[in-house]
Amino acid sequence: MRTDVQRNDKYQAKYVAATVNLKVAARLDGMKSSYATLTAALYVKEQQAQGILTAVAPAIQTTMFPFYYAFIRQVFKVWYQGITGAALNAQAQIAHDKWEASGLASATMITLALDLFGATVT
Repeated sequence: MRTDVQRNDKYQAKYVAATVNLKVAARLDGMKSSYATLTAALYVKEQQAQGILTAVAPAIQTTMFPFYYAFIRQVFKVWYQGITGAALNAQAQIAHDKWEASGLASATMITLALDLFGATVT
C-alpha cells in the first residue's frame, strides 16, 4: 500500500519542468495546426458577419459590432464542434436570449445565426 510520501513523490514527478516541457514539445505542432484551422474558420465567419452587419442592418452603430461578434463567437464555438440541428438551435437560442437581454437587436441576431450557421432562433 502506498504511503502519503510515495503519492506526493509520484505527483511531484509529473510536474517537473523538464517532463512538462517534453510533453508540450511533443504536442506543439498539432496544437499550432489545430489553432490555425480554428482561427481561419472563425475569421471567415467574422468577415461574413461584418458584411451582414453593414448591409442588412446599417442602423447599427459600429461601436456595437463587438457585441454582435461576441454573439457570433458563442454560436461558432458550438457549431465548430460539429453540433447541428436541434442542439445547435437550442444553443443559438440561449446565446440570442443572453445578448438580447444585453440590448442587441433580435432581428439582426436571427439573421446572423441563420445566414452564418443555419441555426433557427426566435
